[in-house]
Amino acid sequence: MKYISSILLLLLLSLLLAVSGTFKVSNNSTKKNPTTSLPAYRAETIIDESIPSYDFNISFDHEQRRLSVVQKIILANTKTRRLYIALPVNAFERQSTAYNAGREVDKRSFCRFEFDEIRLNDELVNLNYIPHNIFKEDRTLASLPILLQNSDPIEITFSYKINLPVNADMFGYSKGNNLCMLTYWYPYVVSDTSQLQHRTRFITPKHGLADIHTKLQVPSDITVVGSGIQKQGSEEATLQFFQKNTEAVAFAFMQDVTELNWIYESSEKNVSLQILMLEQYERYTDRIKIAVSNSLKYLEENLAPYPFHQLSIVNVPNKTNFGFGAFGKIATVYCDLISPLGTMNPEHDLIRMIVKQYFQQLNLSVNYDRWITEGLVTFITAQILKQYYEKPNVYFHFAGYYPVYGLNFLSYNSIPIIYTLKDFRYDAIFRNISTFYENINSNPVINSHIEDFSERQYFAVHNVKTALMLESLSREIGVDRLVNSIRNTYAYRKYEESFTHSFLANLDSAVESDIWKFIYTGLADNLIYDYSIDVIEEIGEFNYRIDLSRIGNGKDDVELSVYTENDSSKIFWSGESNKKSFMVNSKSRITSAKIKLKYADLLDINKANNSYILKPNYWGPFAISLRTFFWFQNALMIFGSIG
Repeated sequence: MKYISSILLLLLLSLLLAVSGTFKVSNNSTKKNPTTSLPAYRAETIIDESIPSYDFNISFDHEQRRLSVVQKIILANTKTRRLYIALPVNAFERQSTAYNAGREVDKRSFCRFEFDEIRLNDELVNLNYIPHNIFKEDRTLASLPILLQNSDPIEITFSYKINLPVNADMFGYSKGNNLCMLTYWYPYVVSDTSQLQHRTRFITPKHGLADIHTKLQVPSDITVVGSGIQKQGSEEATLQFFQKNTEAVAFAFMQDVTELNWIYESSEKNVSLQILMLEQYERYTDRIKIAVSNSLKYLEENLAPYPFHQLSIVNVPNKTNFGFGAFGKIATVYCDLISPLGTMNPEHDLIRMIVKQYFQQLNLSVNYDRWITEGLVTFITAQILKQYYEKPNVYFHFAGYYPVYGLNFLSYNSIPIIYTLKDFRYDAIFRNISTFYENINSNPVINSHIEDFSERQYFAVHNVKTALMLESLSREIGVDRLVNSIRNTYAYRKYEESFTHSFLANLDSAVESDIWKFIYTGLADNLIYDYSIDVIEEIGEFNYRIDLSRIGNGKDDVELSVYTENDSSKIFWSGESNKKSFMVNSKSRITSAKIKLKYADLLDINKANNSYILKPNYWGPFAISLRTFFWFQNALMIFGSIG
């Protein structure tokens, strides 16, 4: 009897649990799109939640262009027998590194770490270099065996020197010798072992969060800007900077610059702003100040206040590799010799770098979302430009530097030969759309093998494609609703969650399921959208057959607009099948038709087949042909005079 009672009790308990589970599912059934189905990230942290500390003692020798560094890394509660150390400066060691592959490099930009000694808990050790899968001479990654018990603290001390290169990417001296940049320059512990082969020009092994303290000895005639907060009371020859919960240590050393300081006041907090301008570009100071203020104002009013208390804008020389950088509280910007406001240079690039700084803190967690600091940044940049500026002009350069509004089709030695002078304008979101069309077969945005990307594919997928997806979404649901979802994600996302999961969860509660599906599949799958009108055939008086095709693997709702001599009408198609025919009875003759995708219209890779004209107008092509004839005749005369 006791045995039977126990069985009955277990059955009753199971029934209660099942009912409880049913109620739980029922309560969540209003969620249309479970975000847990998103592909998981391949992340393996090797350091626990205790944040490591990096201490630097740096001596900067401007005359010898040399750094002498003693660097200490303290790790608590390690959970591994092996540490992986990234050595970013060695990317410039020789021509045959993974970073320099496929391009000719000036030998003056070669440099490497010169280690005096490396100590692990006061014991001398050697690095074990890990070769790249393809580039065997690449020495940008090494390992240190850990012969300690789990949870023992580790202290690593590096003593090294670096002969600073000329015009390497974001590192070393400019050609004019009046600017030196230090970015991605020191040894660090890799926080994600799945990224050990991420050693290219656009992706490196992840740094991870750290508290960073720097003592910097620098000549008194050098202006220094650091990515951290400078401690008050620093000695004249020794500057001290501190950064907490960060993964970037960057410095700019400058001479002969004009400095402008002011305070951006807001209801939340004040931001100390600094602009360091080269003398030949001082005339752009006011435009840069306006662009910075517009950026901070938009971010504060639409998302959240700027996360830093300081921001320094560093004007870097043209034709160097120092532009388009965002490091902590530093942003770098180019200025052209001649650049009217219609070109949106330097406004576009500067605003983009400020927005990139703003969103970089979202990618400091393990679940790293690369499209956040690329495509989302491009989308928000376009919104700022749209709100505060007119649309930028299409332009080309005359003699290599003078901007001319219009289109240039053929040049000879930087002299335009075939061109059109006209006030063409475009939306900033389409600034790099040609890159997307050139790389339509690239990998998905999320959970893809980044090491398989080329640099242009990476840019096309994570920047241009995701920006176009967000623009498509904003046109369907409205910019305000989309920005509100981004703001909620920014405010309430937990550190352990990826931004993608949180964003889709917020979006899910704000939009219809088919819109959510478009964004989800666009991020998770490599979809190519291409619909076409194949033919419009008259099969009887005022009776027509219109054939449509879905060429790509992406599916979207299609709106077919049919135009007659007197009016127009619309036909809707789900876009699911590969082929679809419509029989249309019209009261007058059909002259043309066009199709428009509901959500993915901006991602359609071939706009030319989206429309169809029954009776082509030959005058337009004839006029273009006639004009082209005279263009080439003019070109032959110019080439003849040159010869």
